[in-house]
Amino acid sequence: MSVEAFEFRHQVHLMGSFYGRARARAAVPRAGDGSFVHFTSTSGLVGNFGQANYAAAKLGIVGLSKSIALDMNRFNVRSNCVSPFAWSR
Repeated sequence: MSVEAFEFRHQVHLMGSFYGRARARAAVPRAGDGSFVHFTSTSGLVGNFGQANYAAAKLGIVGLSKSIALDMNRFNVRSNCVSPFAWSR
């Protein structure tokens, strides 16, 4: 896998989650409560063949969400991840 392919997946998935959170960062604590909901993937949680870039970016979202939960707890703001999964043919 090329460095460009690895970085592109991080820009789309991990940084996309970060930028969305950064836009809401100022408003949520002022409200007195709130919740961030991030989407991750089982590829990040358990891995998947041929998708190291995607899996790393998606697991990075889990770490981001956990850190946000710890940081924003003092403002009564939660952060969670949703990890959809389905078996298909």
